[in-house]
Amino acid sequence: MNKYCFLIGITLFQCIYAQTTPKYWSVRGNAGTSPDTHFLGTTDSQNLLFKTNNLEAIQLNLDGKIGLGVSNFSCTNCSGFRLFVKGFLKAEKIKLDIASENGWADYVFKSDYQLPGLEEVEQHIQKKGHLPNIPSAEEVVNNGIELGEMKAKLLAKIEELTLYTIELNKRNQNLTRQSSDLDHQINNQNEIIDKLQKRIENLELNHRKTF
Repeated sequence: MNKYCFLIGITLFQCIYAQTTPKYWSVRGNAGTSPDTHFLGTTDSQNLLFKTNNLEAIQLNLDGKIGLGVSNFSCTNCSGFRLFVKGFLKAEKIKLDIASENGWADYVFKSDYQLPGLEEVEQHIQKKGHLPNIPSAEEVVNNGIELGEMKAKLLAKIEELTLYTIELNKRNQNLTRQSSDLDHQINNQNEIIDKLQKRIENLELNHRKTF
């Protein structure tokens, strides 16, 4: 009897101890954990690796940078980057935070913006092979692009095209009005010519009757 009571007591103690003091992470979930003492990670100066089929899939380095298919986090001008991905990235929605209003392209519509002339743009294209304030293909290959910055630059070009179109529309309207005025003048002159022609014909007719 005492033996059975002892075994039952040991079993209950183990169950209670296992529930209140987890020693390992269960693949079925965990309870009673504390972020100070229970976590997935390393306690020494080593990167954390996640593997599938014994091949590295994800790496978390000492600076908190995450690599998907990337083990080398060194690159130019990217010290503040946290996520590195090798390969394609598919997302349903991506939101970019712009640091300030000056980072967007609405400045193109301000009254003090110096819109370059089309001749100036043409000369830049002929000389350098790309639009002003847009990186060349070589620069993009060597340095990549910052998505938010590039979208702002492309928007600036769209807004410049809008201003060019508005200006061309104004010129077209002026030409249309001038053309209409010329047509009116020509019609008036034709009417005057017709009247003069009739007067000449009448004069000739009267002259013949006289003689």
